[in-house]
Amino acid sequence: IRNWTILLPAQSTIVVERIVGKQAPTADPRVTVVAPKETNGTEWHMTVPEAGEWLVTATHRRSRPAKTAPEYFGPYPVGMISVPEAMRQFGKVQLFAPSHVRIVPAHDREIHEIDPPLIPPGEDIPDAVFSFRSVPVILPNRTVPPLMTFDIRPAPAIVQLKPNHRLRLIESGWQLRSELSIVPKHVDLNQLIVDVPSTWGAVEFGPAELVEGVQVISDTAPTRRLAVRFTSIRKEPFNLVLDTTIPITSGLRTTTLDIRFPQFPNSLVRDSKTVATVPDGWTVKGYVNEGEAGAAVRQSEMTIEAGSGKSSGPITSLSAMCDRATLGVQLTWQPYRPELSATVMADVVVNDRQIVISETMTFSAQSPYPRPLRFRGPSSASG
Repeated sequence: IRNWTILLPAQSTIVVERIVGKQAPTADPRVTVVAPKETNGTEWHMTVPEAGEWLVTATHRRSRPAKTAPEYFGPYPVGMISVPEAMRQFGKVQLFAPSHVRIVPAHDREIHEIDPPLIPPGEDIPDAVFSFRSVPVILPNRTVPPLMTFDIRPAPAIVQLKPNHRLRLIESGWQLRSELSIVPKHVDLNQLIVDVPSTWGAVEFGPAELVEGVQVISDTAPTRRLAVRFTSIRKEPFNLVLDTTIPITSGLRTTTLDIRFPQFPNSLVRDSKTVATVPDGWTVKGYVNEGEAGAAVRQSEMTIEAGSGKSSGPITSLSAMCDRATLGVQLTWQPYRPELSATVMADVVVNDRQIVISETMTFSAQSPYPRPLRFRGPSSASG
């Protein structure tokens, strides 16, 4: 078929291009497109010079009513669009909107919402994607009902944040690295508000190509509020890293410490992960505090991180997953002392002139004992 009829609004703009293999579509001057004669007509007639694969791009712009008008928020139709000569008509509908706008779609059961495709960096991400395998039936007046409609509403600004806190014990304290996965929703994000304990020292944010600077908004014990400014407005998901060291006065001696984590007051925090690691030869035990600042706090024991040891040996790494924000942890660490058991068998032989005492000691440890064993006994003992 070289002559096609396409049902579109009369005010549309049509561009027809030829597709050959993997090459970019190109225009063909031999293609003719005839618009509807009537102002409210719908039939467009297209003639192509030969068979093959052709790309038709139709653009229809519609002015929105004044903001004070009741119909300002919709509904707005998608379509009409139909090719009467095509026996099968299927495809996708992608809806795009600014970050401050929320799209509310309405459609029948022939249209299904699907997951958005993978979008290359720098390109716009659709707010919603739908698939269809048929189009509405053509009406007697040669018009087609819209594929679907949608309303437009102001969208609440939300910043979704998923933190991954990693603690590592060194000579001077606990090194903390918080890896933050951030997803702006309906907001153009130019900074992130972060609350840290006022007792902390230097706090670094990265990567450098993302962070322009850090400003102290307030510093009233026990909290210091920071504004992390970005080099450009962030609309798509990105990652941010926080690094600091929490000092300890006891060095690597046995102690217990409560460590507060950074909080994000203007963000929706979910799925927080925490990992705490000590050097070899040490063992650690800990509890994690989960909840929201100023609300009820739930404390739970941290579990052994996979691959960090067995419950019968030194525990060098703990982890915890929380549905909500992690407020902090309570950690206790000490040098590892493996359990040691001893079985002593004593044989006593009484002779006329002396008594001979022979002792056999059997020791058992579940892992190599880190220190030499010392014995107490008479200086005259031999063996």
